[in-house]
Amino acid sequence: MEINPKNTALIVIDMQNGYCSNEGTFAKELGFDISQMQEIVPKLKEFISNYKQIGGLVIYTRQIEGEESPENMKALYERGPLTPMCKRGSYDAEFYEVKPGEDDPIIEKHTWSAFSNPKLEEILKENGIENVILAGVCTDVCVNDTLAGALERGYNIIVPKDLVATDGREWRQALHNIYLQTSWPILRAHVHDSKDILNYLEKGD
Repeated sequence: MEINPKNTALIVIDMQNGYCSNEGTFAKELGFDISQMQEIVPKLKEFISNYKQIGGLVIYTRQIEGEESPENMKALYERGPLTPMCKRGSYDAEFYEVKPGEDDPIIEKHTWSAFSNPKLEEILKENGIENVILAGVCTDVCVNDTLAGALERGYNIIVPKDLVATDGREWRQALHNIYLQTSWPILRAHVHDSKDILNYLEKGD
């Protein structure tokens, strides 16, 4: 496959206060260890900056939950223990440190996959995108579901293994490792270190 900045888009998934801030719901109310998600922030910011310098398209997603959630999601919230967060206008919903530029598209979503909003594929098609780089949180939910959506739509998928993360619960860390080490590289995506991906794109091969 041909990979260069013109036919490749970086999708930054849900880098929001609710998941990544010490004052967000994950950390403050639910008590989850979010250190892994915070640790990817400096490298992700550097990657985005470098990617833009070589002309790459960067798209951000924002999770919005609550009244706008589809009925099947509301049913999951009512059943528990899943908690709706990132409500429109809330602190949780705002971006955490990794923030879109003025011209960067923002895709709002009310479920896990960014492709649930048709605007995403419209932007990809308008820009002639064939490959997507997926970064952000959470590895085992929104990143994985967006990855599955990209795969079924025919996109080549690249995951920087050092630019995705999830919270510190043991079962979620186990899923994180399974996706990066076996499931994704074998069945779904090209998984590499972010520096190697950037070096390859800079060459425009």
